[in-house]
Parts: sequence; C-alpha cells; structure tokens
Amino acid sequence: MSDDRKKSDGDSQVGKEPCSYKKYSNEDIMGVMKKAMEKLTNVEKKLEKALAENRKLREEAESRDKEVIALTKRIDTLEQRSRINNLEIANFPATTNENPVEIVKAIAGKVGVEISDKDIQAVHRVPKFNKNAPKNIVVQFCSRWTKNIILDACARYRKNNNGKIMAQDVNRSLRDQPIFISEHLTPKNKQLLRKTKEKARLVNWKYIWTRDGNIYTRKDQNSQTRVQIREESDLANVQ
Repeated sequence: MSDDRKKSDGDSQVGKEPCSYKKYSNEDIMGVMKKAMEKLTNVEKKLEKALAENRKLREEAESRDKEVIALTKRIDTLEQRSRINNLEIANFPATTNENPVEIVKAIAGKVGVEISDKDIQAVHRVPKFNKNAPKNIVVQFCSRWTKNIILDACARYRKNNNGKIMAQDVNRSLRDQPIFISEHLTPKNKQLLRKTKEKARLVNWKYIWTRDGNIYTRKDQNSQTRVQIREESDLANVQ
C-alpha cells in the first residue's frame, strides 16, 4: 500500500472520531448566568440584612452608652447635692482621744466664726488612699449658710496669713503643718477640680474656687467673667 493511501486512510479515521466538547446554546449560557445572578442577589440580600442588624445593634449600644453617661451624671449631681452642707478638713494631725466636734469649733473660732454644737449635724474622719497621711475630717453642718460663712472666713484668713491655716494656729500642741479646708466634693468633682487647677496654671489663670459643689475659675482680678467647669470639655474655655 502506498504512502498516499495510508495517509488517506489515517485522515479518514481522524475525521470519524467523536468530538469530546459539548456545544452550549445561548439558552444554556443565559440559564447558567441567571442562576449565578440569583445566588449573588441572595448573598447581597443576606449581607445587607447582616449590615442592617449590625447598624441597629451599634445604634442601640450608642443609645445605652448615652443613657449610662446621663445616669452617671445624675447620680453624681445628687451625691454632690447631698454634700452641700459639708466641709472637708485635710492634713489635720490625729491625736489620741480627740474630739472632732471640738476640732471643728476650734478651727471656726480661729478664722473668726463662733459656732456651737447645735450647728454641727455630724463629724468624723474618713479613710484616705495614703495610709501615712492623717484621715480627713468631714463635717456636716445643720445649714448651708453656716458652711459658707466658715468657708468664706477661711479664705479671708488665708489671704491675711500667707495663704495658710496652720495646725498650730488651732492647737499649740500640734505639729506646725498646714491644714486645708474645702467643700466636700465627690470623687468626680475632686478630679475635675484638680484638672482645672492644672489648666489654670498652664494658661496663667489666677482664681479657682468652688461654691455649693460647683467649680469656677477666673483669669485675674480685672476679669468680669467667671467660667463654670461642669465637665472636662469646659476646660477648653480656659485659655
């Protein structure tokens, strides 16, 4: 058999082999694409639902946070209000068998205010974080008026005595150390007062004081405007 004959037979057999590739019609392709689009749409719907639920949870969490903040402020306001008749005396040396009522009366007398036992509702020492320092004395007066009279008298006394009230001024037998009389602030307001003093020093504001649990500051004696510090954000007004 000639080579041409063999070649012709080979070509004939190759042409007779069945095709292994399936032909897809346009309808088949469109059907596959439609199913894919439906699956993609379902995924998008589930994703959008999950995102919506996430937004709702985030909004609810933010709402609860705002409620907690508002409630915390309310509680602190009420706590400060409950201390409105109170003064706190810091760094007064503790002695054996001391009488806190007599200590308060002696301090008041030293700054020029005469009070009696009936002016005092309660008085006691309270714990401090610094175990080496004497416990502070908290005194509750029967009226806010009495408290403010003594607080103002203490301010005048400090102004005329190098800015200090000394323990020995009250009792000659005590150590010669300064004592500090201030309003009985809540822990939150004590921290806010400390930050107010720090900011005032930074910008050279001279006056910081409290009145009935409220914190105020003023730039100098010529300034007619006082700034009330209710929250830490108010410190932006001290500049």
